[in-house]
Amino acid sequence: MFKTFKKAFALKNTYRVNGIIFSLKQIPLIKKLLPAVLYRSRGLKLFAGIVSVILELANIFVTKPVYVALMIYLPATLYQADTAAIVLHIFLLMTLIGVIMNSHLFNPTKDKYYAMFLLKMDPREYALSNYGYFLLKSLLGLGASFIVCGLLVGLRLPTCILMAFFVVFSKICFHSFLLWQSQRTGRKTYNENKPSPRIWIAIFAILLCAYGLPLINLNLSETLFYILMVPVIVFGLAGSVYLWRFQGYRRIYKELLSDNNIFFGYSEAVRQANIDTFQKKQLDSSVKVNSNKSGYGYLHEIFVKRHRKLLTRSARNFSIGIGVFLVAALVMIFISPEVAARANRMMLNSLPLALLIMYFVNRGQYVTQAMFMNCDHSMLTYRFYRQPEAILQLFRQRLRTLVAINLLPAMLIALGLPLVLYLSGGTDNPLNYLMLFLAIISMSVFFSVHHLVMYYLLQPYNVELQSKSVTYAIVNYITYIIPFAFMYIKLPTIAFGSCMVGFAILYVILSLVFAYKYAPKTFKLR
Repeated sequence: MFKTFKKAFALKNTYRVNGIIFSLKQIPLIKKLLPAVLYRSRGLKLFAGIVSVILELANIFVTKPVYVALMIYLPATLYQADTAAIVLHIFLLMTLIGVIMNSHLFNPTKDKYYAMFLLKMDPREYALSNYGYFLLKSLLGLGASFIVCGLLVGLRLPTCILMAFFVVFSKICFHSFLLWQSQRTGRKTYNENKPSPRIWIAIFAILLCAYGLPLINLNLSETLFYILMVPVIVFGLAGSVYLWRFQGYRRIYKELLSDNNIFFGYSEAVRQANIDTFQKKQLDSSVKVNSNKSGYGYLHEIFVKRHRKLLTRSARNFSIGIGVFLVAALVMIFISPEVAARANRMMLNSLPLALLIMYFVNRGQYVTQAMFMNCDHSMLTYRFYRQPEAILQLFRQRLRTLVAINLLPAMLIALGLPLVLYLSGGTDNPLNYLMLFLAIISMSVFFSVHHLVMYYLLQPYNVELQSKSVTYAIVNYITYIIPFAFMYIKLPTIAFGSCMVGFAILYVILSLVFAYKYAPKTFKLR
């Protein structure tokens, strides 16, 4: 089994090294300096191999501590209560989400496909050795993180150590149960990359309990943690035996590692299936398609009418969720004076947190993807569609549409936050109400412009609907990291709101200039 793991690790490392070289060749300022012969360059492969090992170590001793710090430790310090108890409470509930969403065993990846179906490695030995390595990394990374985090908040050392074992044995319990259920019932194998709506609802409920219950002084205790530890270890050991004896790994991975799951070698059938998902199932057949406009304005209006459900459904769902949340928040303000005081402080000093909320609420990336899959992936094959006049006319039309779609949930937030501030105790400076409204609208417009401009300047997709732009992925990652970092910054509402409004105006102007100047050259199929 160790021999299988060694070969599999070498295969994964080779795949990662070639991926690093490929990524470097996609960066605009570097790609011309790197010829294709570099894939056989020993020097560069050695360098990429070192980077690969560094990434592996970073996955253990960087990403996991960052996760514990950002998702458990820092949120726990925001509550005015027993920080140690809240850390343990958040940890227990976030472990449930990690068990469901991060299994490794049920994650279809290309290196698994290469190993088991191209190189004919034994599926059982491959699965067990790599799953064991995954659990060992989790134990080491989370163990070190929990010890540091736990000791900082006052947890006992044995509790900190057991927290890491709790995560590992919880994963074994759940994953062995999924294998047993699949084997017994013959149901479709669980794919962690394609969670069902019920799973998403459960995850949302768990997140609400993890971060919401401490607001009303309810949290899971250390005693409950030790009580849960006993059955988790017992069933975890039994699950380990089941995983070791299980003989159906080939069947499991044959189902998981289909082309449609790992996006390997898009066939015409898969490509058409994706198009069908976005076109046939989402077209609004109840709307009579007509328009009084002409030219590209006519094309855009017809597109919007035919795909109204697809373009607006997500924004409407977010609006409903936001409305429910605001009503619940107002009820809590009336019920609990303590919650009202906290809400008032947040409205006056925690507006940067709204930047992360608006990042998730904004539908820019989703809508631009729909535009590509339902229109641009076909139209960009025609030369007239790539002319500067066509691109710029459609860009203006789409920008107005995208801003309007995103303003639906944004307007609810922009009106709801001043209302929360007023009902939670108000403020002596009426400018705070105005700034809350303007800052949220500015954030919505900023993200709308940002996603559309990035789509036109870094159009990432090819005709087979695969994302091929590393630069686009990097920009999207940075777009997420910055709002996430602002989550823990506290600034007066007037100061941050004024900066946000000014920045949004400047960014919109610069983005439009760049789009008008470069989009005719960059908006093309990859």
